[in-house]
Amino acid sequence: MKQIEFDDTGFVYLLHCVGTPYYKIGKTKNDPKDRARAIGRTNPLEIIELDFRYTGYMSSLEDYCHCQFHDKHHRYEWFVFDSPEEAIRLFNEKVNSFKQSKGKDEEDFEDNAIKKYYDTLNFIFGDKRKGE
Repeated sequence: MKQIEFDDTGFVYLLHCVGTPYYKIGKTKNDPKDRARAIGRTNPLEIIELDFRYTGYMSSLEDYCHCQFHDKHHRYEWFVFDSPEEAIRLFNEKVNSFKQSKGKDEEDFEDNAIKKYYDTLNFIFGDKRKGE
């Protein structure tokens, strides 16, 4: 029997509803900035991207963060933090903890994925750092 391969590569992001204590932790295959814009179109308040990680374990990382922040859960994928700084710090702590549990595979994947992501942006837009 042929095994079905599951592609779980993508972004886990941290968004903030500006002027509120509400933060969204979610996942997307697309650019997190696009996701923030899409959510912002249906929200009367500004939605901004605070942080994101590209991973080979998108669904697992999102679930892990949701479970780790159960005490800060508001509803659905929305959580309450005291400040953007706190949200970013705790998000990064949980992501790093998850990465350690996955070991070298996730580190290598993330390093290669980040390089490919920036190589793609440079191909599309040119490398602005070199003055193109």
